[in-house]
Amino acid sequence: LSKILEEESISIVQIGAGASSLDPRMPHAEGVENLVSNLGRNYNGKIHLYEPNPTNIYALRKAWNNSKFDYEIFNEGLTSSKESKNLIFYYIKEDAPHYQCCSTIPEHVLKHYQDSIFSDLLTFKAKCVPIKSMIKRLLAYGKYRIFFALDVEGLDYEAALAILDSCRDYSIEGFSIEILNMSPQQYEEISALAAAKGFINAGIGLDLHFWDRVYIKTD
Repeated sequence: LSKILEEESISIVQIGAGASSLDPRMPHAEGVENLVSNLGRNYNGKIHLYEPNPTNIYALRKAWNNSKFDYEIFNEGLTSSKESKNLIFYYIKEDAPHYQCCSTIPEHVLKHYQDSIFSDLLTFKAKCVPIKSMIKRLLAYGKYRIFFALDVEGLDYEAALAILDSCRDYSIEGFSIEILNMSPQQYEEISALAAAKGFINAGIGLDLHFWDRVYIKTD
């Protein structure tokens, strides 16, 4: 994957960057950071990192501080709507320090912490932008070919649909997405739609727990 991104100068969008490799719960280098570390110095794509939780931004900046590539960090999340909006995120203190299950869907958090109830959840608000707004940010820099790496905590199905819908107008070269949060029917639908749009399921994606699948454009 790194070879494809480098040779084709494909830009990278990561949604849900967390604290990157500075999260102590990461067993080793975080997926996207590890992917980028294998890129050669001739890589001239742009890297956009999205993280809605403001408490993670300092660590995220520190993790990427020595990167040799052109990157930007946005303290923003993803919305499945067509317009940007401020949304409430839910998390739970037991998920500290970097709250990997933070989500706009409270049920998603409670699914992972089944001894908790809604009143146990903590919240913050963050600006959230749609997939197409993220694409247009890269277009403004003349970057037209894009790979998405998604860790969107419950919005996986909606995010995959938005990416595949964007293929009609933009050059989406691939995406890695967690399938654990999709039903079997949703996963089958995404796989079929991806195949119809010229993507192959290339196997395990970027998630360190092997919960992702990566789709690569073949034409």
